[in-house]
Amino acid sequence: KLSNDRMGLTRSAILLILFIVIHAVGNLHVFKGPDDFNGYGYFYVRLYWTGFGLPANIVEEYILLSVLLHVFVGLKRTWDMKLALVKTQGLNALNLAISGLMLLTFMTIHLFQFRFGDT
Repeated sequence: KLSNDRMGLTRSAILLILFIVIHAVGNLHVFKGPDDFNGYGYFYVRLYWTGFGLPANIVEEYILLSVLLHVFVGLKRTWDMKLALVKTQGLNALNLAISGLMLLTFMTIHLFQFRFGDT
């Protein structure tokens, strides 16, 4: 059962922000040269243990699960809140949903370009 619990959204948001910070710091390896950056990439290739038989490592699976849960619970929360807030705030009640969908679109394009793109 999906509830529109704000605490669950906060926890997954903190995890995703932590991932973005770690991802950004890892990308700073590009300034240390190609060997160091390739070593950073090789670290994640060696981290290829997976519990579900998917062509992804456990970190990618956990982030995917967190993103999917965050999106679904956020959309459900927006839908539930929209019914009460649309009368008082108009379209301002949908700002989080719209910005979240824009961010999800960017993340999808980014993932397909860098994770699944041609090298």
